[in-house]
Amino acid sequence: MLFPGSMRIKSGPLKSGVETEVAILEARGLLPPPPKELGAGNLVELLRTGVLRVEIDPKFPQALGISSILQQVATFGNCQWEILINDFDHSPFFTSDFPVAVEETKDWRIVNRIMPLAPNLAVRIKPDLTVDTKHADFSFANFGWRRKGISYKEVVEINRLVVRCAEETVFCPVDSPWVQKFVARNRHYRVEPNTNKLPKGTGFLQVSTERIARVNGSA
Repeated sequence: MLFPGSMRIKSGPLKSGVETEVAILEARGLLPPPPKELGAGNLVELLRTGVLRVEIDPKFPQALGISSILQQVATFGNCQWEILINDFDHSPFFTSDFPVAVEETKDWRIVNRIMPLAPNLAVRIKPDLTVDTKHADFSFANFGWRRKGISYKEVVEINRLVVRCAEETVFCPVDSPWVQKFVARNRHYRVEPNTNKLPKGTGFLQVSTERIARVNGSA
């Protein structure tokens, strides 16, 4: 994704990766000790206390996203898609300046993507870990879809996810007092990167996913 919010989110795993590399290199004695003036004996401690910070130029994850567009097309094009039909005219789908809602699943490694396309139409893309994403398959042999009518409760939940994934702005095709109250209840959230470091051999396996987290700011 190339939205501004994606640039922020994708910077998180890169930052965590640099910090992990620093810890590994320092543990192997491949980095010189930091200056004594900084008040700590190693770089890991300086990073932990915030004296030293890793900053990622957001243009870098944007460039990575641009260069991987075809790979993303192949990946999402080989997933299972659900075409979600909203028959509740009084409660249309919302959208936002980050128009892709993330939905947690029972597998912590997987998040579904929900994209409202119209007030009564949305798509849920369900990633499949068994698909080989390293080799692009533009025949889309693993693609599948089904049409699904959803309940009013499901419509509300999808709209809740949309609002909570928004960066700053939520769009709704109806102007009603309940819309303002609904947005107000769910505005203090946004998508954040969630990185898990799993020990592997002499280093770590870094697994990054996206999660909705409460924040002090608001949309």
